[in-house]
Amino acid sequence: MARYVITGGPCTGKTTTLREIMARGYAVVEETARDIISNEREKSEKDKSYSPILPWTNISRFQRLVAEEQMRREEQATAIPVFIDRGLMDNLAYIQVFGGQLDDITASIVSRARYSKIFFLEQVPYVLDAARREDPELGRRIHEAIYEVYSSSKMEVLKVPWMAVQDRANFILCNL
Repeated sequence: MARYVITGGPCTGKTTTLREIMARGYAVVEETARDIISNEREKSEKDKSYSPILPWTNISRFQRLVAEEQMRREEQATAIPVFIDRGLMDNLAYIQVFGGQLDDITASIVSRARYSKIFFLEQVPYVLDAARREDPELGRRIHEAIYEVYSSSKMEVLKVPWMAVQDRANFILCNL
């Protein structure tokens, strides 16, 4: 199965790089966490009594939602190859950095992660946005934790240096 994860900490250019790869005709599984943050915020705006499940309110429950939706998206992806914006193992790094608890269901989902290769993008200049609330130092810690999680797995991890987006896409596609 040709499944390639594009990952790294916040502000590494994952989504931008994946958009370039998608523009070249490849299938992409888009990032799950941002969609869940958006959906949870939308629910709480519609129902003021709803307590949204967000990374900064309940990291363990949030990562479980992410893992469940991520697995669903990955299972629905039938194209070969497919490029994935963050893999299931990213959940472990976030729980580790934020001090959450890994529940049995999330652990079971993450244990099924099987990827052909992990492309780990080096960080770029840091920019905050509506979904990214981490400061640069926390972003660095997350970045390092993600690398540790994947490099301790049996999957191949290839570091992708900072370069223009077209060059990053070329680098990835030449190293499948």
